[in-house]
Amino acid sequence: MHFLFILLALTYSLSANIILTDDKKMLDDFTLSYLYDASHLLNIDQVSKKEFTKTTRSQFSFGYVNGTTWYKLTLTNKSHSEEYVLSFLEAFSDGLNLYHEENDSFVKSENGLLVPLDKREYYDSYPTFSLKIKKGETKTYYIEAFSKFSSAGEFIIYEHKTYSSKGKPLLIALYMFYFGSLIMVIFFNLFLSITNKDRLFSYYTAYIFFYTMFVFVASGFDLYLGYEHLHGVFHIVSPLLVAFLILFSSYFLQTKLFYPKLYKLLMLNFSIYIVLTPLVFITVEPWIEVVNFITPLTFVMLIVIAVMTSIKGYSLAKYYLVIMLTYIASLALMNSVLMGYIQNNHFNRYIFMLASYLEILTFSVLLASIYNRTKKEADRDSLTGLYNRRYFSNEADKQLKLSKIKKQAFSILMIDIDKFKGINDRYGHPIGDKVLIQTSNRLIRQSRIQDIVSRYGGEEFIILLPNTTINQAKVIAEVIRKDVEKMLIVLDDEEEEEEITITISIGLSQSVSSENLSMGTIIQEADANLYRAKESGRNRVYYA
Repeated sequence: MHFLFILLALTYSLSANIILTDDKKMLDDFTLSYLYDASHLLNIDQVSKKEFTKTTRSQFSFGYVNGTTWYKLTLTNKSHSEEYVLSFLEAFSDGLNLYHEENDSFVKSENGLLVPLDKREYYDSYPTFSLKIKKGETKTYYIEAFSKFSSAGEFIIYEHKTYSSKGKPLLIALYMFYFGSLIMVIFFNLFLSITNKDRLFSYYTAYIFFYTMFVFVASGFDLYLGYEHLHGVFHIVSPLLVAFLILFSSYFLQTKLFYPKLYKLLMLNFSIYIVLTPLVFITVEPWIEVVNFITPLTFVMLIVIAVMTSIKGYSLAKYYLVIMLTYIASLALMNSVLMGYIQNNHFNRYIFMLASYLEILTFSVLLASIYNRTKKEADRDSLTGLYNRRYFSNEADKQLKLSKIKKQAFSILMIDIDKFKGINDRYGHPIGDKVLIQTSNRLIRQSRIQDIVSRYGGEEFIILLPNTTINQAKVIAEVIRKDVEKMLIVLDDEEEEEEITITISIGLSQSVSSENLSMGTIIQEADANLYRAKESGRNRVYYA
């Protein structure tokens, strides 16, 4: 009797009988029985007579298989609803067909990449079927699955209203948020690329674009474009995203500078992916498997280079190392699922999407900081930290146009350190640099937040005072002159400590209401007044 009970329990488990109840609107953890047809020749009549001796969870992975896998699903309806939906949450099955018996014959519902969306029972990139089961009825379904890609996925059974109101809408909303965020990041990096004109930003923009396309294809959203027959062709994004990751990584890690030989090896690796791209376009098999095989080797190479560069003390390599190790680990989990090496669960299968999302955002922040630093370096004088002459000229031209529109005056202060050549000759250039730096600090300290303080050349400085009359400018100039006059520069002498003082001369000019007025004219007037201040005895503010 005990043996009979075990036999009945075993038979029940192998039949994968699933009970549908009112309190369970979605079933995502159940058992299916299955058999594998390596010949790809069995039909439904033959399969229905065979014994299904193996079982699998509803979320599974068998890796890459060449034959057909048949699943057997027995449902008993003990709920008040008679309409259910069976959905398979992967889009890369060439064929995934559902069979059920009616009037002593089998009815077939076709799905998969070989079936256009408008020919499917549901307009869904995922193979989806309606299940009609009367209350108290037990019904058996057979599922035929074959694919040139991984035989992995997840079956979910929804009560019909739950699928329509929560299941698919929630999934689409999550993907739309994901894709929308990535598109914003693409445009952000494209902006950095255009404004900075640096290949580093261009390569990263291309990498994010092809990664977004990769997820777009892998999730089946490309099917909504109406090109189901080109789903395999779209897999050219796989070699392209790795190719541009190589280019970005080589520039980010400055491999050409630190390791010229390894840089050549990376470029050879890049060339292999470029060659593989048209091959994948011509025929997905076996070239996509070649891409999948060499990609881990590429990642190992990038990590080794990052470690070596990090040891050299290159700080950005440390960030790269942490980010990429996390990203690569998540990709390894996903690939291991698709290859059938590890269990298919939500963490192993989808963690790469979160990890890659964080990787892209983190690198974007790093690139933005690099961009800001580069821009700051381009706009600033390296010694004093003040704006340089180029930046001043650009901002002054903008201010001139604005003043003509708003009819607002602005003023210019042209400043020169008195007898600076004598300081350099007597104390040396290091002390001269110290004078320049401390003078610059005083100019910043006594200027307003809207003023543009720049080093104009040598010991000469220029300040633009927006929305400022000449009388207001005189007051500001006198404050600056007196503050510099009080300044003490300490000479670092080994024998004795000495302090020196300096003075500055300032020439002023003001914009006037004239359409023909140019910035050059205003600066020339300030420069002429500076010359007069020098002639008048120095250490003074002059405006004619």
